[in-house]
Amino acid sequence: MAYQSEAELENLLIEQLANQGYSPVTIESYEELEENFKKQFVLFNASKIEKPLTPKEWERVFNHLLGKSVFQSAKILRDKFILERDDG
Repeated sequence: MAYQSEAELENLLIEQLANQGYSPVTIESYEELEENFKKQFVLFNASKIEKPLTPKEWERVFNHLLGKSVFQSAKILRDKFILERDDG
């Protein structure tokens, strides 16, 4: 097996993701990271969410994930999360 630097491996991964239709995102702050997560969450769940989440509803979803490891959060996101909507 030939040696492959971490940079080469990363560049190949980026190339593969670009070929699959993913596009790069520049995130320079925690606020931008949170906003991008919210955007991706909404896009992924668009077929399950009939109307946009209110700020309070999003806060409940986000708080459910805070303080967890990346792996715990990923597991939580795969599981069903019952969100009580503001309008009942």
